[in-house]
Amino acid sequence: GHAETSKLCIISNRLPITIRYNEMGEFAIERSSGGLATALANTHDAYDSVWIGWPGGQFDDPATRDRVTQLLRREHRSVPIFFKDGDIERFYHGFSNSALWPLFHYFETFFNYDEEAWESYVQVNRLFCEAVLREVRSDALIWVHDYHLFLLPGMLREYLPEARIGFFLHIPFPSSEMFRVLPCREALLRGLLGADVVGFQTFSYLQNFLWSVYRVLGLDAETGYLPYGGRQVKFGVHPIGIKPEQFLHAIHHDAETADELARLDRSIGCRKLILGMDRLDYSKGIPARL
Repeated sequence: GHAETSKLCIISNRLPITIRYNEMGEFAIERSSGGLATALANTHDAYDSVWIGWPGGQFDDPATRDRVTQLLRREHRSVPIFFKDGDIERFYHGFSNSALWPLFHYFETFFNYDEEAWESYVQVNRLFCEAVLREVRSDALIWVHDYHLFLLPGMLREYLPEARIGFFLHIPFPSSEMFRVLPCREALLRGLLGADVVGFQTFSYLQNFLWSVYRVLGLDAETGYLPYGGRQVKFGVHPIGIKPEQFLHAIHHDAETADELARLDRSIGCRKLILGMDRLDYSKGIPARL
């Protein structure tokens, strides 16, 4: 019945695990790299949640898709989204990573807006929406993640007016001048405002978002919320982190880690050793950080 707390549904572009074929032609399962997967893994383990996302790679054969789906459901409480031909190119590389990513990181010289890529972005967000609707009840607790899925909260709200929908943005939200370069700016903001709560990493990203909402949609934030569509959309700063215990535990209790540290110690002597995990990406400022 409805007395129980409803299941948490986590949605992100990538699942926290990636399925590949190994040399034997069998499925090999790896943990997805990346901050989002690492940060949310504990939440997924702690709650009776279902995680919806792309398992990596392209699976076109219906029988293979069935096997992937059963495996993910049974062993990882996950539901795979299978992209159509060309979506990875247009939605993922095209719109998400060639239009949104550079613009949101202030690399406007790399910004490339393509109408076909935008249409693919809309279609893929719809694909996610259909998958979520198959999984959840009307009062579900839904948590949407990151810039690949800006339109999803608005799409879900149409079908699930009672659902509790949260959205968290893992990357910066740019200044309103930068954001308004996007021809689809209004659609993106209306999509986001389908959520009940929108979270950001820092206060300045939140300010940029509110300023953009004001400049593009003419909506003024009250104290702590935005009135939209007869609802109150809350917003806040909730910087995401990881649990350091598993790394600290490895340093003191994992034989392989101890061996590697000893080997490094022999080769670098008494210098300090700093461990960092970053994708080598033009927005990460690796040389400056080093």
